[in-house]
Amino acid sequence: MTNTFLNLSIDLGASVSKGIYTIYDDSGRAETYGLLMNPEVAKIPKTFVENEVFESEAMPESNSWIGQARSKEVTAVGLLAKKFESVKQIDSVKYENALHKCLAAVGVVIAKHSLDPINIQVGISLLIPYDEYESRLVIEKSLTTKIKRFYFRQILVKGKLVSFNCYPEGLGGFFNRISSFEENWIANKTVAILMLGHRNCSCLIMEKGAFKEADTIRLGYFDYLKDIQGKSIGQKISDLEYMIPQLNQHELDSATAERFFGSLVKANGTSNQSKEINKIREAVIDSRKKFWYRLSSWIDTKIPMYLDEVQIFGGTSHCFIKKKLVKNFSWVNTYWGCDIVDEIKKQSYMKFWQEEELPSRFIDVYGIHQQHNQIG
Repeated sequence: MTNTFLNLSIDLGASVSKGIYTIYDDSGRAETYGLLMNPEVAKIPKTFVENEVFESEAMPESNSWIGQARSKEVTAVGLLAKKFESVKQIDSVKYENALHKCLAAVGVVIAKHSLDPINIQVGISLLIPYDEYESRLVIEKSLTTKIKRFYFRQILVKGKLVSFNCYPEGLGGFFNRISSFEENWIANKTVAILMLGHRNCSCLIMEKGAFKEADTIRLGYFDYLKDIQGKSIGQKISDLEYMIPQLNQHELDSATAERFFGSLVKANGTSNQSKEINKIREAVIDSRKKFWYRLSSWIDTKIPMYLDEVQIFGGTSHCFIKKKLVKNFSWVNTYWGCDIVDEIKKQSYMKFWQEEELPSRFIDVYGIHQQHNQIG
């Protein structure tokens, strides 16, 4: 029997769950890896997955479910859950699914690396929205109990939670920033941290290295996409999630944007296609204005008049609003974490992404993993 320690840091994003983990073996050797999983969680009958012929061949992230020995139901997580859950759980609070996602991530690591699932010791560092931060004790209690015995697919896992850390979203980016300065850099600074996400946005105010105040608004990139969907014809959120981000670097009246809009058209007739393209373009223009108005109005009420620095993180910060944010904060030093993105790109274990902007979305979880792990 081997003694394995798994140190897992995970950001339970509404668009994708992002993780970094380090595995320590008996000799003390450490290997670090990255992890991506779809965000969906769904309760399904156990019979749906018991006879999955592709289970042994599929990547664990793609066919992930957890359960108990005598239960008739299991919890599918990630891509498997997406097959059974037609409605994206964008409105559910993250802490409700945190237990299942953390256990699934542990199971994925065990399966991917053929670790001994018995007596595995696990340390978990978790990021959740500030307005759900009070749930950290509930999450820790549930994890401590459930990790002792659960099934990941057909693997019986008997683990022990040896450490648990929970932070509001944005703190990982803050840790990254202050680590590049001398220890007393933050001593007399007032810093605002904006975490702009898929489902919500948070603003944390740090004064002399301690929390002064914080707030979260249920407004994110998903609301922008929903608004576009409501103003256009027959669009699916999944199609908009793929295509709209590709417009970020292009003017909406450019030939490139025209091709993107054309790919979203549902009509067959030429005249109808032209009308539909115009309809989509107008929807994007109107939705951009509405989203920025709502977001900037909220930001203005949260940012103090005196500020040394604003730190801006999250996938939404890199969409069309980036130029607006730059202009909005022209009066103060603004930190985007570009140096950390460059550092992340150099890590050999982070070479699994395909999206150009994905490394920037790892800033937060990278920061908390550095706090609790020696990354090599």
